[in-house]
Amino acid sequence: MGENIGDFSAREQQILSLIESGNLDRLDDAWLEVIADSPKEAEFYDKFIRAMRRAHALERAHELLLLALEELKTRQQWELLHAVVRIAARFWPDSKPLRPYAAAALKGVYSHLPQLSAMIAACKGLPLDQVFQRFDSLLQLLPGEVYSHAYWGEGIVTDLDLSAGKITLDFPEEKGRVIAIEFLRKHLTYCPPDSFLARRRKNPQELYQLGQGAPSELVKLVLRGNQGRIKQAELKEALVGSVIPEEEWNEWWSRARN
Repeated sequence: MGENIGDFSAREQQILSLIESGNLDRLDDAWLEVIADSPKEAEFYDKFIRAMRRAHALERAHELLLLALEELKTRQQWELLHAVVRIAARFWPDSKPLRPYAAAALKGVYSHLPQLSAMIAACKGLPLDQVFQRFDSLLQLLPGEVYSHAYWGEGIVTDLDLSAGKITLDFPEEKGRVIAIEFLRKHLTYCPPDSFLARRRKNPQELYQLGQGAPSELVKLVLRGNQGRIKQAELKEALVGSVIPEEEWNEWWSRARN
């Protein structure tokens, strides 16, 4: 059964319809017309590959996809190139022709990162799907990211030395603590940028303002980091001093409950 193709352009729909109907002999010309206009959604490429797999034509899909990737690279559409290569990596993790496009996409999207060369080098030799997994994990080690330790509290990454396997963090009671990346992965917990712990560590004043304007939203933010359940005493411990001043707690909590 064919997939819903109603969200794509007429040319993109034609491509998917040709595949579903088995008219692969007409595919090449239609494909060249489509990539000349560079489909804007990565989802189209995903559906294209899946349709070709159902048609038992993955090798041909690979050849046609390379043409599309070259067009995206030429146009320097780095975000889309990155998204499409990530999709392709799931189907052809060992494809050598895809690797230069993966490198180009990473360099284009993350050109602002001083650590980019070292990050790409750390992914060398991995299957293509694992390259992106490794790179994503390295993004979480960059300066500005936050990690939590049971005793040290939340620390902000200030420096990353991939060649030495070391990372430096500023904790509330100790700045410049240097630890091994392997130790961090085993004993510290990553705090996503939108999490309560990360926001409390980096911008408690922002959370204070949230608590003043929408106290229930601040409570919800804390709850999301605690699987939706937290005791009042634990909530108070999480907020008082760092976000809500001690002398304001009773009045604030009264408003938050209502």
